[in-house]
Amino acid sequence: MTIGNVDVVDDSAAHRKLFGILLSGAGYTPRMHATAAAVLATAGASPPRLVVADVQLPGSIDGLMLARALKAAPATAHVPVLVVSAFASAQDEDAARRAGADGWLSKPIDTRDFVALVRALDPTGGADVDVE
Repeated sequence: MTIGNVDVVDDSAAHRKLFGILLSGAGYTPRMHATAAAVLATAGASPPRLVVADVQLPGSIDGLMLARALKAAPATAHVPVLVVSAFASAQDEDAARRAGADGWLSKPIDTRDFVALVRALDPTGGADVDVE
C-alpha cells in the first residue's frame, strides 16, 4: 500500500534517483520521467497526487510550460506542482508561481525541506493510504 503516485521529471538521472528515494521513503510511489512530454502522457490518463518538475528539461516543453499545461487540463488542474530548479532568484520563483507552480525549491535541495514540502502540497498531507 502506498500514499499515491508522484510524477518526477528531471533531466538528471541522479536527481531523479534522489527524488525517488525520498518519495519512496515518505510512502509515495514515484513515477520517473526524463521529459515533460512523458509526464503529460502519463498524467492525463492517470493523474498523480503531485508533480515534481525541474525547470530545465530536454525537448520543447520546460518545467514552467509543463506546470501551465497541467493546470490548464481538466484532468490535472487539481494536481499540485512542485518546481525545483538550479535557478535560485526571486524572479525565477515568481515566474514558476505565475506558471502555476504550487511550490518552489532551489537546488541543491535540503532533503528534509523537500519531503516536508511534498507533504504540505499533498492535498491530504499524505494522511490517507490508497491501494495502488
